[in-house]
Amino acid sequence: MLNKKEYPLAILEDAEKVFSAIRQITSKNINLIEIIKDEDFKIIVKDSDLVSTYQFKVSNPELRDRKCFYNVEYNPANRYSGKKLIGFTMHNGVIVDFNNWINLINSHNKANPHPEGSFYNIYRDRFFERFNNIEIIDEDAETEPFSNLQQVFIYNYFVFVIEVIKKKGESDPILLEAAEEIRDNVANWPKKKIISKWSEFLAKTQQKGIGLLNEILSAFKKEGIKRLASGSLDNFDKIGDWISKIGEIFS
Repeated sequence: MLNKKEYPLAILEDAEKVFSAIRQITSKNINLIEIIKDEDFKIIVKDSDLVSTYQFKVSNPELRDRKCFYNVEYNPANRYSGKKLIGFTMHNGVIVDFNNWINLINSHNKANPHPEGSFYNIYRDRFFERFNNIEIIDEDAETEPFSNLQQVFIYNYFVFVIEVIKKKGESDPILLEAAEEIRDNVANWPKKKIISKWSEFLAKTQQKGIGLLNEILSAFKKEGIKRLASGSLDNFDKIGDWISKIGEIFS
């Protein structure tokens, strides 16, 4: 644990502003990026695409001439190179570099030399828009998790989905990994990130094939009906209404 008294107050105050800004910007772009490490004086953000190795790292603040500087490492360096850029910059430079990096990832996601790539973006955005339109997430969606019972439902749903994928004999490890990632992190992610990842998963499934997508969508209805029929969730957190709303996405 960080011993704050070992560091000048100027570093602590500046670092608080920089790392808080990184977290807030990441939260607003949760459909593109995610924090994978958040430690004392170090934060690493990565492209949320499972096959991507793009990362942005800020660490080791230090004072020089009464100004706070940070080590910054990120890839891709720019639109012309996928290599890592390593630099040393002040507060404002960190935020500028971080926003430029996010914009680069966003542009990279939209650039598709083959139409199948653009289809994925269309499917993902459609599902994400549907989730937003049914208002199952609210003002605290960027910072707060789903309720305990909602988490249980989502977890059980993805357990069921993973069984469906395996029974189908699908060999796509990315699809399976995407489902397992949501299942394993449903208690650790805020609502908006879960919805974003769920939308990505459904888009990947649709690209895999309409038959599999139909089974995945049917799995939600089966799991929802089973939970409601059991009566175990019906009277808590309006879970029945919540399940019905999400079911509209799959109708």
